[in-house]
Amino acid sequence: MSYAHKFSPLEHYYLLRNPLIYFFQNYPIGKNNNLQYDPDETKSQLLITSIDNYYEVKANEKPRILIDRGAYSTRTLGIDNSMVNSEGPYVNRGNNDASYMIMYEGTSSIKIQARNQGTCDLLTDAVSHFYLWSAPLLAGSNGYKTFGQPGITVSSLAPTDTAQVGDSPTTFEVVIGIPWSHEELYMYSQDGVIMKNCFLSVNGAQQNISQPS
Repeated sequence: MSYAHKFSPLEHYYLLRNPLIYFFQNYPIGKNNNLQYDPDETKSQLLITSIDNYYEVKANEKPRILIDRGAYSTRTLGIDNSMVNSEGPYVNRGNNDASYMIMYEGTSSIKIQARNQGTCDLLTDAVSHFYLWSAPLLAGSNGYKTFGQPGITVSSLAPTDTAQVGDSPTTFEVVIGIPWSHEELYMYSQDGVIMKNCFLSVNGAQQNISQPS
């Protein structure tokens, strides 16, 4: 069995994270370029990490961008395994070369949090434009059919928590949704013959067991 453009949830996460890190590392934003990423967390003015680290870093310390690959679904499509004109297993001796395609579809989430409302909006603008403008490049790599199409979604800006009623919110949050689809092509070659031999071997073993010597 062989495949092309195999989908990987981990690689999908890195596809979302690594280009964003490159962008904020080389193109800081904000007044006096005060929002810049640095691999050294003690020097970095913002954090870009996985949603898994949600509780590891206090949200009110630095602005942060949390990446969640999100849920996805799959659909399997047969390409050349139609049985309409097939000669059948007895004619081709079980040799059935067939190609299949799996379509992966999902929506990833980018969660932006900051203590200041203006900072949160500024990061939202930069992140949303980055993914919109880089979508053709990202979609053309690793078998992606679409990325950020037909369009992304941006939630309203909302406070996440307050100390007490009437106090100012400690953190503002925006969630960006990025739809995507990925094609995975795989092919079975000669596996039908191997499976047939295995089936015959199993039948032979059962016959030997059922017939006393």
